[in-house]
Amino acid sequence: MNRGLAYSVSALFHPVLVNFLSLFLLFQLFPALSHGVPNRLKVYYLSYLFITTALVPLILVFSLRLTGRIKSLSMEDKEERKLPYLVTFLMFVFNYYNLSKYSVPPLLLSWILAGAVTLLLILMVNFFYKISLHAASLGSLLGLLCVAAIHTSNDLRPALALAILLSGLVCSSRLFLKAHDTAQLYLGFCSGFLFMLLIL
Repeated sequence: MNRGLAYSVSALFHPVLVNFLSLFLLFQLFPALSHGVPNRLKVYYLSYLFITTALVPLILVFSLRLTGRIKSLSMEDKEERKLPYLVTFLMFVFNYYNLSKYSVPPLLLSWILAGAVTLLLILMVNFFYKISLHAASLGSLLGLLCVAAIHTSNDLRPALALAILLSGLVCSSRLFLKAHDTAQLYLGFCSGFLFMLLIL
């Protein structure tokens, strides 16, 4: 793997994009959401959560880079990650609190809670030890697919295999770029996988 390919893979499968893919699959794979929620509400939920959990953190990171608060968009120093992690965590908490006041499907709230818990762990660990958010988002994706495989009649083995291969590719890219070591990748992946699997 060359450096350009590794950067491309890391960017293409950025945590906020993988997180949104996970949300999209949540609405596609679970009957309670795929058939039980009107299309206009699906669009609203997807748009609302994309803005708050993806767009807002991305704008923050770009703003920090433009003002010189961080050295690069990859935020290699764990100190640079604290504020973006904190803001993203607070967005998840806000969404959970705000949406729980309405007739929002419990499955969607569980997905938000799983994201919040995963981010809280990463935020806390990041004070002492850098952990891979790329790996955590991919672990969450695999956890969601595992739950969907149990609760739906669809054959998700190809999707599970693809998610595992994709996780290996992205984590290999992070290792090649020396953004993380093996332990940081395993810790992130297992955290995302277990919290999504257990909470969802």
